[in-house]
Amino acid sequence: MGRRRSTEKANPQFHLISILDCELAGARFSMQEINLLQYMSEPRTSSDQIQPQRLGRSYALYWAGSLSVAIGLWVQRLTVAWLAWEMTGSGFWLGLIATADLLPSVALGPVAGIFADRLDRKRLTLLCQSSNVALVLVLAIFISDGHIDRYWLLAFAVLNGLISGVQQPVRMSLTATLVSKPQIARAVTLMSINAHAGRFAGPIIVGPILAFGETSHAFLAAAGLYGAMIVLLPFIRVGDNSRDLTEWKGFRNEFSVGIRFATMNSAVSPVIWSFLLLSVFGRPIFELLPGLADGIFREGASGFSWLAGAVGAGTIAACLWLAHRPDARCTLGAVINHIFLFGASALALSVAPNFWTAVGLATVAAFTATAATIATVAVIQLSVPDDIRGRVLGIYGALYRAAPAVGAIAMGWISDITSLRWPIAIGAVVCIVWWLVMHFAKPRLAQAQEADAD
Repeated sequence: MGRRRSTEKANPQFHLISILDCELAGARFSMQEINLLQYMSEPRTSSDQIQPQRLGRSYALYWAGSLSVAIGLWVQRLTVAWLAWEMTGSGFWLGLIATADLLPSVALGPVAGIFADRLDRKRLTLLCQSSNVALVLVLAIFISDGHIDRYWLLAFAVLNGLISGVQQPVRMSLTATLVSKPQIARAVTLMSINAHAGRFAGPIIVGPILAFGETSHAFLAAAGLYGAMIVLLPFIRVGDNSRDLTEWKGFRNEFSVGIRFATMNSAVSPVIWSFLLLSVFGRPIFELLPGLADGIFREGASGFSWLAGAVGAGTIAACLWLAHRPDARCTLGAVINHIFLFGASALALSVAPNFWTAVGLATVAAFTATAATIATVAVIQLSVPDDIRGRVLGIYGALYRAAPAVGAIAMGWISDITSLRWPIAIGAVVCIVWWLVMHFAKPRLAQAQEADAD
């Protein structure tokens, strides 16, 4: 410890790279975020309930690279969507290309978890990022030469989905190897900020490029953002030596090990099943916001903007709140309680008497849904052995992408028959009922966990 402190004093660049030990002082934050990051980096007294330690230089670099990748992903997605609309003018093709990007990653995620467990995660990350850069550069060249059509764009979406399917479990597994086990919940919580920051920053970057430049320039920007991770990876030290890999017993057996652990382990399976229920019956309500704004409250596009902004605010607030005390807020009990609060706020949203009440309730619903999602990942990271972490996280990733899509289709169908309020209310009631079921199952779950521990 003394050597490290002297190194930091002697080398100010080391202290700068630590970036408040991954709390990312290099980015622009609101005062609330800056105060939180200062609180997390300051030494604690004995009266504090937690004593967070610094997350380290490697995590800081990986966080910065992941943020750049997240922004690049949204630059790419928005540009592909715009290009598809510009070329076809068809809503069907927009949906088809979006599905072509989604389905391969859903199907490949659980399988790719085997690669994340068996192979070098750092090298796999380098391979995925290099593939991303090559793919967008090829597409930029095709656009510049005028050799692009809707079918090439569809093929690009499929290839990108395949890369994303491999990358997701590798990326999530790598996070836990950069910090010690007591720091995992905090590291996961801070990493969750990236996806939402990318969703916010992507349109800011791609909008002016598409308005005043060439479409190919947007893909060049995405390539540069992806390339940041490639530059940073050599300086990231990965501590995944704890993996105790068993003898290879065939692909089917390797795959089934992850499935059995995710669905039968007493610590992980309740969280997985709870997250699945929330994803099918809860998270799809955010896909109904346009209809809620215009079809129910007659507020049009401006109303939808307010609701979307409220959801974004609730999401960011949940990330910051969890980062404050992740050890106490990322547990199975917290997941279940968040699901109950989500169900209560969604049920109130379904009968909201006016638009501004709906905006407030949408903020609460987004906060609780995000908190449950982040807590789910943290519990998985803490509970799953490193040698099968990739497979379990691959299953989580597939559920994260596919389950809301299934729920959205069902809710949309119900809303066409009745009204938008009914599917929201039904999903909310299911979440509340699940909370009751898990509440009465707590003693049995506790006994099962004690038996597994013995």
